[in-house]
Amino acid sequence: MSLPTVQGKNSLGTYTEHVLACAFKPLLKLVIWDVSMLKKSGLTILLLLGNIIGVHSFGGADAPPARVRVANATLDQVSKSQEFTGIVDFSRSSAISSEREALVEEIFLEEGRLVKKGDILVRLNTDLLQVDRQAIEYQIAEVQANLALKEIEVSRQKKLWEEKAVTRQDYDNVYFGAQALKAAESTLRSRLKRTDIELEKSLIRAPADGLILSRNVDVGQWVSLGGTVGRFASLSEVSVEVSLPEAILKFLRERDFVSVSIDALDVSTQAFLQTILPDGDLRSKTFRARFLIPWQDGMLQNMTAKVEIPTSYKSERVLVPRSALVQSPQGPMVYKVVDGAAQPVPVQVLGYYGRNVILDKDVFGESMPTLVIEGNERLSPGRLVEVIQ
Repeated sequence: MSLPTVQGKNSLGTYTEHVLACAFKPLLKLVIWDVSMLKKSGLTILLLLGNIIGVHSFGGADAPPARVRVANATLDQVSKSQEFTGIVDFSRSSAISSEREALVEEIFLEEGRLVKKGDILVRLNTDLLQVDRQAIEYQIAEVQANLALKEIEVSRQKKLWEEKAVTRQDYDNVYFGAQALKAAESTLRSRLKRTDIELEKSLIRAPADGLILSRNVDVGQWVSLGGTVGRFASLSEVSVEVSLPEAILKFLRERDFVSVSIDALDVSTQAFLQTILPDGDLRSKTFRARFLIPWQDGMLQNMTAKVEIPTSYKSERVLVPRSALVQSPQGPMVYKVVDGAAQPVPVQVLGYYGRNVILDKDVFGESMPTLVIEGNERLSPGRLVEVIQ
């Protein structure tokens, strides 16, 4: 048997080479084409990235101006401060008591409900009082009828006495009998007034604008004289109590204002020092300071509050808005605007004063710069800025 011939050659090796070449030639072309396209695509991507980086530099000095809002730093007499945690307390809270014994007929006490002065909280049963009042009215009517008759008799006896037809004693008996009936009417009217007052006291009302803390009774329950039906807190005096080390008490003065924030309500406000309570803790050597704050909707007893307490005497320091502060890997800093460009300035926070941050007096030198307070999170050193109103 003769071997296949390839270009006139009878060779097994030459035949094998021919078969392999025919089988892998299309695959080899495909691989070469893919590599060529990959190189072209990669080059195109690199060129595009180069253009983007060259044009924008990731927010650098050659980027388009950033639109920002600004505010000026200021100098003021303030103290260094430290944040302490306190609790919200209703300084004026009391038990709501009943002024009479009766059965609870209707109740409007709801824990957590805001009430106005004079709002009805509990309605007591008045059936017996209504009967007593009607009986007194009948007694008054009876006395008035007897008094009318007695006054006619007094008038008649007076004429007879003037004519010497009766003795003075006869006249006096009739006259003072009429006076006794008048006194009896006055007594009955006083009893009627007392009954009306008891009827009014059957409506237990809110003593002032406030918040219902708790309820102790329910419909159908018997309330004794002086019995507690619930607890009530006045909103006219809401305080924050903070335990403070004795070393910083010297920096606090009555009526001094401090900054208070309640994170649960997203509320920041001002409070003033009312007093430092004298019963300090023997072990921790701390004393409770009470600050009065205005009522805010949603405040609850024992809610957490953060208070900025002064830890030094007042001196001249720089105040900048809190929104100007930016956190960086190197620490806090602010951006000041110089010739239309943003320049970072590292700062050290000494404390907080309201919505401002306290910085050292010499942080900016002699002049107070214009600082970026909105849009500073996307700035970089030297970035051009456009101030918007």
